[in-house]
Amino acid sequence: THQRAPQGTNPGEYSEDVKAALAAAIAEAQEAYNHQQITTHIANNAHAALTQALEAFSGAVNVATPINTTELEVLLDIIKNSVETGVRYTACYNDGYPLSAIETMTSALYTAKANLARAITQSDVDGIFSAILPKYTNFTSSWTEKEIECNTAIETVQDLALRVYPTLATSYITIDAVKEIRSIAIVSARGSVMAVEVPNAPQAIIDVANLAQGCYIVRVSCADGTVETQTIIKR
Repeated sequence: THQRAPQGTNPGEYSEDVKAALAAAIAEAQEAYNHQQITTHIANNAHAALTQALEAFSGAVNVATPINTTELEVLLDIIKNSVETGVRYTACYNDGYPLSAIETMTSALYTAKANLARAITQSDVDGIFSAILPKYTNFTSSWTEKEIECNTAIETVQDLALRVYPTLATSYITIDAVKEIRSIAIVSARGSVMAVEVPNAPQAIIDVANLAQGCYIVRVSCADGTVETQTIIKR
C-alpha cells in the first residue's frame, strides 16, 4: 500500500507530497463510497479520480540520475598503467618512483575503485575524482631518474620468441618475432602510450627518433593472443 511506500529523496522512494496526494484521493473515494445517497455518477467520478491519483503515484517514484564515470575510469586506468610500469622500471634500474610512493598510490587506487563500485550519484563520482587526482599528481612528481652515460653498455635482449634491438636506441628499433605481430605499443615509464604500430608481420622497424630520452616499454601483441614486453632506453 501507499502507506508502506518508502518516503524520501533516494531512488525507489516517494516524496511526502506525492504520498499525501494519494492519501487524499483515497480518503475522497472512501467518503464517496460511504455516502448514503451515492449515485453511479458520483461513484464513477470517485473511481476516475482515484485511478488518476494511483497512476500519478506510480510514476512519481524517484529514479536514479544517470552518472558519467568515463572520465574517472580513464584516470584510474592511467594510474594503474603508471604504477605497473613504474614498478617494472624501478625493479630494473633501481630508480623511478620511490617504493613508498608506489605503495601509497596503489592503496589510493584500490580505495577509489571500491568507492566507484558503491557510487550512486554524480556527486559521489566527482568526489572520487577530486580525491585521487592530487594524489596522482604527487605520485608523478616523485619520479627520479639517474642520468645515463652515453657509453653505458647495454646488451641487446635476445629471446627465442622476441628480439627488440638495439635496447640503447637513438633513431630506430627493430622487433623480430617468430610469429605474426598484431600490434606494437611504445609506453613511457609513466604509463603514457607514445606510439602504436600495426605491422601484421613477424618483423617491424619503428622510428623512435622523436621520443624524449628515457626508459620505454615495448609491448608486442601477437596474432595468437600472446603479449611480450621488452625495455629499451632512448638516448
